[in-house]
Amino acid sequence: MGVRVIISHGGTAHAIRQAVEIPFVSCEATSLDLINTLLEKMLARSSNEWISKFRNVGLSCGRVNTMDRIFNHPQIKPRNMVAEVKHPNAKKVKLVGIPVKYSETPGSVRLPPLLLDQHHQEILQDLLCYSKEETEIFSHEDVIWSPFSISHTFI
Repeated sequence: MGVRVIISHGGTAHAIRQAVEIPFVSCEATSLDLINTLLEKMLARSSNEWISKFRNVGLSCGRVNTMDRIFNHPQIKPRNMVAEVKHPNAKKVKLVGIPVKYSETPGSVRLPPLLLDQHHQEILQDLLCYSKEETEIFSHEDVIWSPFSISHTFI
């Protein structure tokens, strides 16, 4: 798992060298040399070890979460932050729930994410008042792009 550390100049560079246990880096060292050294050192320990080491020298850091960690976080389930909805191309998909909870007007996730190109005809015709013939011309002339356009070819 990754760890994100906010790096700036001055004392922070010294704190990183102290935490990662890198000896003084000469001015001749390239950025690539430093990155390779850091990478080698970082891969040698777990993210929990790095977080502890960085915090011990006063660095601001935190874990870069993966989707499985986010969905299994202890605060996610009690706050109803995961919503499962049926999707036309899948059985069910997990979505992020409503972050703000109001007692009188509770929100909910009711619909799955839109399919690519799902409503473009309705938007053009009903909201923008183009005729069906005009929207067909738009598609054929690539004025609007659709993955389902007859004339569109991939290069």
